[in-house]
Amino acid sequence: ELLISPRADGQMELKFTLNSGISCLANQRMNVVINSSSRTTFLYEEQLPDTALINFPRPIIQETIFPDQALIVIPDEPTATELQSAFTIASGLGNLSSNKLALELVTVGQLTDQQKTASHLIFVGKASTLPILADLALPLELQGGAFVFPDGSEDNGAIQMTNSPWALKNVVLVVSGNSDLGTLKAAQAVSTGIFQENSSPNLAIVEGIQETAG
Repeated sequence: ELLISPRADGQMELKFTLNSGISCLANQRMNVVINSSSRTTFLYEEQLPDTALINFPRPIIQETIFPDQALIVIPDEPTATELQSAFTIASGLGNLSSNKLALELVTVGQLTDQQKTASHLIFVGKASTLPILADLALPLELQGGAFVFPDGSEDNGAIQMTNSPWALKNVVLVVSGNSDLGTLKAAQAVSTGIFQENSSPNLAIVEGIQETAG
């Protein structure tokens, strides 16, 4: 149904662009001829997405013929700062996608098996309030419900992306920390879409946020 034509005659419109190098800069006449008997085949295969944060906001935002959608998952009893972090991420991703990313909010206790497989998941909250994080293959070690940061700080933020264990084509983005402050730092970094990867390509540790005068 994603390939249903919006035209009254039912036909599809495709745009072909000729990139012929230097000839595009020269005053030459060139024609691209497509025969009426030509056929186009669209092959599709689900693969594990690349979780390197250098490509963020991909693969959560891809702008393909398939609508982009994600589910923000928060703790069952979120603090005011955890809610603020979730709303900060929603606002930032809305800007990054030109408001084309469909986002929904759910608590971890309400998360269903169907929702786990239907879309990308964004877990937002402290490590201690999201025990489901123990089920994920995350680059930053968890011990006793807390992340083990290299510098031992309890107010760092952690941004991690991993392949979803529930659906081949989806990823799980974890925006967290050991404290409310750390979680908010991570959320603010995600909202900008600009942060540096750490020791692993799918891990970013946020020590601080640079405030910009508006």
